[in-house]
Amino acid sequence: MSNSIKKEQHPSPWLIAGRVVFTLALIGCIAFIFSNSMKIASVSTVSSGRVLTLLQAVLRRLGHPALAQRLTMHIVRKMAHFCEYTLEGFLLMLCMRVYTRRYVRHISVPMLGGVLTAMADETIQIYSPGRSSQVTDVWLDSAGVLAGILIALVFMALCRMLFHRCNKESPMTIEQANSYFEALPDGFASTDQLRAALPASAQKVQFVGVAGTAGKTTVAALLAATLRAAGIHVGLYHAGCEPLSVRVRVDGAPVDEGLLCLAAEAQAAAEPLPQDAAELAAAAYAFGEAGCALAVVELPDAGLAEALHKMPV
Repeated sequence: MSNSIKKEQHPSPWLIAGRVVFTLALIGCIAFIFSNSMKIASVSTVSSGRVLTLLQAVLRRLGHPALAQRLTMHIVRKMAHFCEYTLEGFLLMLCMRVYTRRYVRHISVPMLGGVLTAMADETIQIYSPGRSSQVTDVWLDSAGVLAGILIALVFMALCRMLFHRCNKESPMTIEQANSYFEALPDGFASTDQLRAALPASAQKVQFVGVAGTAGKTTVAALLAATLRAAGIHVGLYHAGCEPLSVRVRVDGAPVDEGLLCLAAEAQAAAEPLPQDAAELAAAAYAFGEAGCALAVVELPDAGLAEALHKMPV
């Protein structure tokens, strides 16, 4: 087994780097926010005055002297609050993305983190000489966090579109994909782990699971053949020692190898699953992308049925 395949069992170096960079950036952002709140009133006023002078100069240079005249210290302070927390919301969402695939489902976590930071920020100002705490600032800060989260979602969607446009063909070969799945460790995956690994396309497929102690492969093959004879576009996955590309079939023929390559790449960039769950997730992805109406899958663990769409066992 090659070293390159062994490395794919662990999170991608890019994923690890993203976690480190975004986590440190978030910590730095929160430290910056709190450090501003710890400044005494006179120091804070001087800092805000410098920003006000700079913004007024920029507006005059851009040909908006009337707008520069209307800009006040109060507006600058509120803008600073909003911008600080917009950056925090953006970084919170990026951190959520590099730690879990289901970042949209858990969007309340970065929102709650931003609100708690705002509350702590206003509490700190109570103990800063000459400063005061305002409930309206908590609401303003929370709005900034929400704006940052929305910006991050748009940013990640654009990055995803760009990535798929630049990588229409998988650089991983089918031999590498098969080796990747063969190298995965044995073990049991939870329903939540498998559900997190399933793409949206798998939700379009109705799965029929075959579980038991003996005869699963034969029963699954016979059932898939019966459904295929009835004119149903059907997928089939069964366990075994053969390469995964041989054991995943659509309408009786081996599945498109490119789909398994893409599935292997996606899994290699995330937390590794045990072999059985990883193969099942890859097969579900292939069936969804191939447009199967039904898929017959052999289940090594009947508990995994809960993660698949409309599956009687």
